[in-house]
Amino acid sequence: MAAVLAALLLVISFSSSNPVSAQSANLLGRGATDSTESTPPPNPDAGNKEDSLIALPDWLSDIIGQTVVIQTKLNREITATLRDAKDGDSFWPGLVIIALSFGYGVFHAAGPGHGKMITTTYFLSRDAGWKQGVAMGSLIAAVQAVSAIVMVGGLTLILNLGPAAVTKNGLIMEAVSYALIAALGAVMALRILQGRDDCCDHHGPGMHHHHHAHDHSHDHDHDHNHHHTHHDAPATQSNWQMISTGVVAGLRPCTGSILVLLFTLANGMFLIGIGAAFAMAVYFNDMSMDERVALTLAMRDSGTVLDWSDLDGPVADKHSTGGVGDNVSLMLAPILAACGIYVPMISGRGLGHTGGTLDKFDAIPGYQTQPDNALFRKVVREAGCAIIGQTADLAPADKTLYSIRDVTGTVESIALITASILSKKLAAGLDALILDVKTGSGAFMPTLEQSRDLAQSLVNVANGAGLRTRALLTDMNEPLASAAGNGLEVRNALNFLTGAHQDPRLREVTLALCAEIALMTGKATSLDEARHQVASALDSGRATEHFARMVTALGGPADFVDNMDTHLAPAPIVRDVYAEGQGTITAIDTRGVGMAVVALGGGRATPTDSIDYRVGFDRLAPLGATADAQTPIARIHAADDASAADAEARLRRAYGLGDTAGENPIIAGRVEPRE
Repeated sequence: MAAVLAALLLVISFSSSNPVSAQSANLLGRGATDSTESTPPPNPDAGNKEDSLIALPDWLSDIIGQTVVIQTKLNREITATLRDAKDGDSFWPGLVIIALSFGYGVFHAAGPGHGKMITTTYFLSRDAGWKQGVAMGSLIAAVQAVSAIVMVGGLTLILNLGPAAVTKNGLIMEAVSYALIAALGAVMALRILQGRDDCCDHHGPGMHHHHHAHDHSHDHDHDHNHHHTHHDAPATQSNWQMISTGVVAGLRPCTGSILVLLFTLANGMFLIGIGAAFAMAVYFNDMSMDERVALTLAMRDSGTVLDWSDLDGPVADKHSTGGVGDNVSLMLAPILAACGIYVPMISGRGLGHTGGTLDKFDAIPGYQTQPDNALFRKVVREAGCAIIGQTADLAPADKTLYSIRDVTGTVESIALITASILSKKLAAGLDALILDVKTGSGAFMPTLEQSRDLAQSLVNVANGAGLRTRALLTDMNEPLASAAGNGLEVRNALNFLTGAHQDPRLREVTLALCAEIALMTGKATSLDEARHQVASALDSGRATEHFARMVTALGGPADFVDNMDTHLAPAPIVRDVYAEGQGTITAIDTRGVGMAVVALGGGRATPTDSIDYRVGFDRLAPLGATADAQTPIARIHAADDASAADAEARLRRAYGLGDTAGENPIIAGRVEPRE
């Protein structure tokens, strides 16, 4: 039956009246014009149905048609972007090409005409299970991408052949692949007819088939003929058959990959083309822990790795997965510095609902978030801490991958997130790292299970790469601080350091993270001792002194701590925001609060957006607080009435009222390396 199904799918891929046959028309297989309007592709069922051996069901045709429409649009976008890259700077267009190719690959693979459909369906129809089916599809995709890269690179760069010759040779390889697939199908069918279907044996190694034939005569003498057939080989054979089948099917290089590579080669961007082809091939694949470590180290070693061996104390840092009102870094670095722990913190900017540490420091006039390495080292040595952005020579490979995340606006795999985060931290030359992995409505990973998986991956990979690392899972079902917005969060942080105002949840998270670092670096022998040590560094005012030194050394005002109001510009509009109705605050859509800040101009919807550092919210009411006509849920800081009205509406929608609020522990868990 499986062989019949495989043959049926093969016939469909060759003979059905679908647009796949036209994939050699243009870049990625569709006819693209200079027009910005998309011409609808031909309907898979259009025309004379008698021309097809098999008529597809209407619902399946609709799915295929929509898939083709999306491919067409992506094709045109890639073509246009290639022109832009040729005419000017190729960096951002290159990232867009990779991102669009990734999307194209997803929809391209969903269409008919791929050998992976045949072979994967065969294995899924057997007792081999879905894991083998997925592995088969992944193997075919990888071989397709590699074969396209090798063929284009070899024929054009070595043999100096033109695009027409490359395309012709691609068709030859395609025909060979189809022929080999047909041969494999014939062999499988023959073995089934012969009763030797061991392609995916239902029994594991060492299983025995026992056939007992009993002949009973009337004198009750029993002749027992026992036939024992031992099947120790099929499992091994099956694995080799899977691999060989995957390689054979993958030898058919993807038409889209070939043409992307040709176009990028012609425009002097072959490496970008390879990245695009790889993105088209890789979709649901994951990485083993060893592979994650290797990728992270490779990204680290793509640039400079800092060496702090000249310092007289341990070097440590912290990383947060981001949230709303998360200004912990502003206090954590000077607190640790006051404990004799050096903190060269490499931070990032905000995108979407999450705020960025660098954006907060940009609110301080004169502060240099991109100093050269000499100044960076000087400030770390003299102030004990320095919070800056990623320099050009620090993990440059990560900058490209991180930009792709920004361009696509997609959620990446845990493996890629892990490599992106840790490559910068490893390049910073740390002795210890604490991770603050958020969970909840405002977190990157909204569920505790997802957050724990990410934290475990980060901790295991970091320790596997030689960096002592632990993680805390902290709650982000409400803003961490009572302020959200860059300048307002700086005010909140400075009030925290001086003791003028400290949000209880913010204090608990900050000191817990600091205590973990003190313990890992040997500054304390127990968590209780570490907690007392970091609390003393904060409450004594020593942390404030280190903060002031850092700000001044990096170009900020020398009197910033004493005259904060002079240096942080106020917003033109400041007024209270009241909830709709009254009651207890029982739920907060923290992501919605963050997007309200973005609506005010205090965040970025796209990487190129500018930021108004004056705007945002303070006095944000926490879960469990009372809201009524006399008690506001926040105070808004806005640039104009229109943005204020929009942000107010967003904030009201983010706050839910009821009778009783649930309790979310601020520290939801602790993650250590797992063997």
